[in-house]
Amino acid sequence: MSNESRISNDITQIAIGNFGGTLTTSSPTAANNLFRGVPTEVQMNPSAVADTAARQSAKFDFGSIRGVTYQCRATFELAVVSVNKNIAIFLAPSSNGTAGNGNVGNTTGADSAYTPEPDLLAQMIYVGSLSIDNNSVIQTGVVGTYVPMLQYANLVIVNSSGQALATATTEHHIVFDAISYGT
Repeated sequence: MSNESRISNDITQIAIGNFGGTLTTSSPTAANNLFRGVPTEVQMNPSAVADTAARQSAKFDFGSIRGVTYQCRATFELAVVSVNKNIAIFLAPSSNGTAGNGNVGNTTGADSAYTPEPDLLAQMIYVGSLSIDNNSVIQTGVVGTYVPMLQYANLVIVNSSGQALATATTEHHIVFDAISYGT
């Protein structure tokens, strides 16, 4: 079918989480693992991010040759089961690959806490939210899609789940997969 869309295997997946430098030592359990192939690893430690708090990732590179559209999926582990809440994901695009340069929304380009002020979040691109249900402390789902207008970005999560994220870091991760269209 010419109108199909699928995950592209030609463009490397981007994986954001607290990997400690290697996926082999910090991989999520098989049931929650969203990795495909050997992704580009981006550092962000969302461990114990409190309700209403936020965290930003290190700056990363979508590549000079990149997908037209990316699907964003995420897995987070909550400290306690929550219901009818969400974890919002934003991207702060940049034309500069240096961590501290060319950032929007007062992001630093480094893995660190972030103050989620509405006017600063409005300067970023809202990718979507992972909806939280009351069935499990581990939540996995599709967040949204993103069209990368610039080569670089860093990611911001805003925890509005009603609970802190778990202190265990192996389950928390976000992936971006390029989507290809057609045959």
